[in-house]
Amino acid sequence: MTSISEIRESVKGEFWLGERKVTVSIRSRSYRGEEEPEMIEVTAAGTMQLTEECAIVLYDEALDTDMPPQQVRLEIDSEGVLVERDGPYELKLAFRERSRFESRYQTPVGPMDVAVFCTALQYDIDENGGTIYIQYQLNLNGEYNDMHEVEYTLSAEKSAGRGRKP
Repeated sequence: MTSISEIRESVKGEFWLGERKVTVSIRSRSYRGEEEPEMIEVTAAGTMQLTEECAIVLYDEALDTDMPPQQVRLEIDSEGVLVERDGPYELKLAFRERSRFESRYQTPVGPMDVAVFCTALQYDIDENGGTIYIQYQLNLNGEYNDMHEVEYTLSAEKSAGRGRKP
């Protein structure tokens, strides 16, 4: 796992200022026992920025064709990955390897208790984008639901502004 300090060092004392446009490609696979896995692939335009503490990725995601897209925020730091979604499908999940996180999933038909246990977490991010891989067990309302594997691929546009490290 690459730390934010290592990311800053990898650009030889420089870092980009402000936001950088990225393409966010998401490949998700969920499976339960011997059942056929469910695969989902989504591509969205977004932004990426690097702060002193973390990398932040923002993009819009449409979960329901009858509703407008909702903003998703990924925050990647030395502890792991935080995923936050706003709107009618509001959700906040924290992924730390070998850790459990509990939250509430707000949906248009009512809230659900959700818990994730992160079994694998890897990421490698630099000024050009990178990858985030998360594997986790999902429980809904206290019951085992399924296993998930999600891979985010971030591809940055080549025209980022760069500045000197303060």
